[in-house]
Amino acid sequence: MNLNSTSVDDGFKQLSQENLQFLGIKNGVDVRQTYPLMHVNVNGHLSVAGIMNGLNTEFILQFGYGTTVVSEQTIRLNATEHVLSSIDVSRVWAQKKIAEMDIQYEANKDDISVLSKQFGIVTRNTSLIVLENLDDYLRYDITPPVELRPAYEAVLKQRRIDIQERKTDLINAAVAMTKELKTWWNTDFYYKEPAKGKEQYPTPENVVVADQTRTAQGSSQISRSAPQASPAAPPRIQADKAAEPPTVERLRESEQKNALSEVVIVGYATQQKRMSTGSVTTIRSQELASAPVANVEQALQGKVAGINIQQSAVRPTETQPTIVIPEFKSDKDYMKNLIGKPDSAYQAYLKMRPNYISTPMFYFDVANWFYQQKDSVRALTILSNIADLDLENADLYKTLAYKLKQTGNYSEEIFITQKVLQWRPMDAQSYRDYALALADAGQYQKALDNLYKVLTQSYNSQTTDRDQGIEEIIISEINNLIAKHGDKLSIRGVDKRLIQPLPVDVRVVLNWNKNDTDIDLWLTDPTGEKGYYGNAKTKIGGRISYDFTAGYGPEQFMIKKAVKGKYKIEVNYFGDRQINISGPTTVTAEIYTRYATGKEQRKVIVLPMAADNKNGNLVGEFNF
Repeated sequence: MNLNSTSVDDGFKQLSQENLQFLGIKNGVDVRQTYPLMHVNVNGHLSVAGIMNGLNTEFILQFGYGTTVVSEQTIRLNATEHVLSSIDVSRVWAQKKIAEMDIQYEANKDDISVLSKQFGIVTRNTSLIVLENLDDYLRYDITPPVELRPAYEAVLKQRRIDIQERKTDLINAAVAMTKELKTWWNTDFYYKEPAKGKEQYPTPENVVVADQTRTAQGSSQISRSAPQASPAAPPRIQADKAAEPPTVERLRESEQKNALSEVVIVGYATQQKRMSTGSVTTIRSQELASAPVANVEQALQGKVAGINIQQSAVRPTETQPTIVIPEFKSDKDYMKNLIGKPDSAYQAYLKMRPNYISTPMFYFDVANWFYQQKDSVRALTILSNIADLDLENADLYKTLAYKLKQTGNYSEEIFITQKVLQWRPMDAQSYRDYALALADAGQYQKALDNLYKVLTQSYNSQTTDRDQGIEEIIISEINNLIAKHGDKLSIRGVDKRLIQPLPVDVRVVLNWNKNDTDIDLWLTDPTGEKGYYGNAKTKIGGRISYDFTAGYGPEQFMIKKAVKGKYKIEVNYFGDRQINISGPTTVTAEIYTRYATGKEQRKVIVLPMAADNKNGNLVGEFNF
């Protein structure tokens, strides 16, 4: 009951009294698609619309309470006698049909769109516009008058050709990227440990690098300076944003021999034979250099100088690194009122809510506080207010989806990402976000299908250019799904050239919720070298994906074989080119260790960004 249009007294009467209702049509074989179909209250006037099968017909309207008919009224219609020039009866019929279909909008939205365009009716997913020329009809995909039809059809034909070409280009780019990733993954990046000394820290100088001149990969849409390197890093070469660092070369054979002058095997006491932990046996590098890796492992597990050597004595058990992420705390004034236990804090939230009822970040910040207090029920209730704002704002819904992913509410994450996909099917990231939500919830086949759609959809030329490079991230995620759940998946629809196992020790992925925004992923490795847009290939084998200076990202860092030490992850907010009501840009970082290996660990952090902070925001760190 809408009390904005009905007085309280009238509303009370409607609730306390049973109203006479229109129940339907009797003997209405000569009329079809009559509306309303459902029972409706009769308050003085009733309007019924339908389509006549002939020029003359007669039928009976029935009225009553519930299912009991208490009154009938016969209606006779004659199409020639009852012509109304002042009212467009067909449009009245269309309005009634749309109103009834709108009750189940999601199920009927396509039919509503067709009907609203046919009769020129504004609905929740259509607008009334004035079309002046051919470009207008093409832009809004509306069939023009007869005089513009030939030109319209010619342009549509060319568009179909362009669409097919763009689809082919996307797949070809993905195949080329798969080959590049395979080459990178199969390359051995050797890191020489520094001589052990007190508080000595490894530097990039310990990495053997081939002499090679930097070459530019391309130009950036926004010029900027490189981020400050950490103290341990060597001086940066001042170059264009996309300048490519030198590639890493395998150790020369002579260097391999020097590096492997001796392999020391330490024997441990067993029940069969006893020995001191100080006993050692050596194998010369020449004995290992000529043997395949498998044979070397067998030799190390066999007997050395008559002593049984177990594999665990040679290769320690792998343990997962501990990922440390900072706890986000909002500095807004309203957060000062959230003190004490969750019960009292929730009452404080209810008192503050009227003042911030249309402020999305208020709900985000307060919900985050309750999550930190381990009160996930209240947190989710508060967070859901963002959806209740009913703004159909993709930026807000993306923020909500990030938080739902972080907190493990995967069913709700699917619902929210599906909404964004409905609103923005032109964005590759909409399909990706929805696919990853499905994967979170264990719907792996649908996740794979939607990830593959990213590479097979047709986007306009502007969007295709903006999202160039996303195929690198999609390929990693497709192959991760296949590696982990291949026995449950049908991959017949996936181009076989894209299937390439890519297990890595470290993977970090950065996404953000706003279009036309430039955010950069920085990752400093244990040698002190910082991987970023201007140093996309680090000396120990780290790889930063394509730099997105517009759109929603994502950006990714991967390293196949991580060296020991601390990894620091930072996010740099370079800037944006938009103004909207959804608050600050929100980023989500997914941090993986042992990605696509079957021993995967993931941490998710959601972080509102300050546009004026260009010195890097710490996202997290871990020791590998």
